[in-house]
Amino acid sequence: MNDEECVQEIASGGSAQQAAISLLFERYYRKFVSYLTFRRVATQDAEDIVQDVFVNVVNSLSESKAEIKSARAYLYRSLHNRFVDHLRAKRPEVRESELAGRNDGEDTAIIERIADKLGFDEGELGFLECFQRALRAFFDDDHDSGTAIQMAVEGFSGEEMAEFLGRSHGATREFLRQCRKKFQTLLRELCLDYLPERLRATT
Repeated sequence: MNDEECVQEIASGGSAQQAAISLLFERYYRKFVSYLTFRRVATQDAEDIVQDVFVNVVNSLSESKAEIKSARAYLYRSLHNRFVDHLRAKRPEVRESELAGRNDGEDTAIIERIADKLGFDEGELGFLECFQRALRAFFDDDHDSGTAIQMAVEGFSGEEMAEFLGRSHGATREFLRQCRKKFQTLLRELCLDYLPERLRATT
């Protein structure tokens, strides 16, 4: 079953529902945990949140007959909303301790993919660490913008992005353009010495 078929089976509540849930969980569990730990959610909290997301998705699909155009966008929207709820519920001092965070191989891979997709030379000595600080600051400042950048890099289609953001295709393209411009501005503030010459004076 593909993702859309899994969602349909879950919504129908038929005999294949459990198999569909298991398939989606297997496909997205590690990706979702990485999504959260990259945003410096503690690993145990991230695993609990992902469990909650799948429970909520199953309950929501079982209760609603709304058409889901993109299962992947729907699942990521559910995850993102639960992540924002997690941030709101955290005491400030706990959130600050999480921001000290971690950086494992998956985090580095995400950072390198984003740097490459945006046209930056991650091979420059010291650039990756500086780019990481800027990217985390960008994600911390605006969760929707940071997530949109990551989803675009991960290959989400324009239709999926529009569904995730709840915007038209034209508005989504403009939003992504503004996200990229905003991030480049932040990079120039934090990593000017490492930026390619073509971006140092870009406005």
